[in-house]
Formats: sequence, structure tokens, C-alpha cells
Amino acid sequence: MVYPEGSITRDPDGWPMTGKSGAARIALETGCPVLPVGQWGAQRLLPPYSKKLHLLPRTRITMSVGEPVDLEDLRARELTPDVVHEAADRILAAITAQLEEVRGERAPAERYDMRVLGDPYGKYGRGTRAEEQEARAAQEKDAQEQDSQQGTRNRRESA
Repeated sequence: MVYPEGSITRDPDGWPMTGKSGAARIALETGCPVLPVGQWGAQRLLPPYSKKLHLLPRTRITMSVGEPVDLEDLRARELTPDVVHEAADRILAAITAQLEEVRGERAPAERYDMRVLGDPYGKYGRGTRAEEQEARAAQEKDAQEQDSQQGTRNRRESA
């Protein structure tokens, strides 16, 4: 079993995030089938990065296995980064479809990308968007301090 995300999802709502290429590469190079599996409920039994099981109340865990992902057209092509990316996208789309079925709801249109949105669990840094927001906040604070100092100087000069 290979998890195409490469880790537990960091999406705050538990949807699949952008994937890695390992499962796609294995499937393309070996011809092995890829069966998408959607599962829901295990996060209530053992929350992400927790060491404590929540055995009570009893938790229902639901799994759904889909039909093999069709990658035949991609296997016939040269193995380029674009081909691998397309295969990975198909695999994650199939997993997301299984999860939508299990959860009975629609996934967001865009997959969570930890490189852009950051890591809400703080395991792998905070991501570019968080860093940009921190930089903007620091700039605004500096600007406010400069305005405050300028106002103090103006009051001294007029007194």
C-alpha cells in the first residue's frame, strides 16, 4: 500500500492534499494497478499526530475501494515529469471521489497545498503564505511605529 500524499493530510477538513509522485511512478514503470481507497473515521479514533487512542465512544470507520485508475494511455508515453504529474492527479482524483462517496459530501475544488498554505500541525514549517502574512504584519507594525514616532516629534516641535 502506498499513500500518494506521502503523509497524513494537512487539509484542515481532512480532504486529500496535493500528492507526491511515488505511487504514480511505481504504477507507470511496473504496470501494477492502482486501487483508490477512501476511508473516513480513523481520525476520530486516533487524531493526527496524537499518541492517545479514543476508543470510547465507539468509532465507525468506513472504507471504499474503487475501480483501478486507468493509466494505460500514460504508460504508452515517455516517462516525463508532465506524464507523472498527470498520473498522480488521476490517482488523487480517484481517491477524492471515493472519499466524497464515503463522506457524502463534495470535496473543495482545489486541493490543499502545504507549500502554499502552510502546515496547520506545524510539523514542516508554516508555508509561504504564512511567511508572507508575517512579513506584511511586521511591515505594518514598523510603519505604525514610525507614524507614532513622527507624531510625537511633531507634538514636541509645536509645543
